[in-house]
Amino acid sequence: MMDSNVVHTGRTENATLLEQLSCSSNGQVDRNEKGEKMCKCPHQYTGIFCEIRVNGCLSEQCVNDGVCIEDETGYRCICKPGFNGQYCEKTGKLTRHCNSII
Repeated sequence: MMDSNVVHTGRTENATLLEQLSCSSNGQVDRNEKGEKMCKCPHQYTGIFCEIRVNGCLSEQCVNDGVCIEDETGYRCICKPGFNGQYCEKTGKLTRHCNSII
């Protein structure tokens, strides 16, 4: 039962909840500068408990008509012919350097 004399603020409630609960399997429990419990989320998750997966493709970082594909590390760009690089920002063909083992 909720006490009507208690003032609830988002920050206090979140801190209180974190003291009682733990992070989702996506995050790690940590402490901030004040010593309060918090969830430390990997880059592909957000939310108080690291429960929300971030869609890396929403930021549309692929250029030159590259296609964004989500994967386990966040996202990657599939480049059109003639383009390469993490965001398809480079032009030219990729070359492979092979070292022969003697």
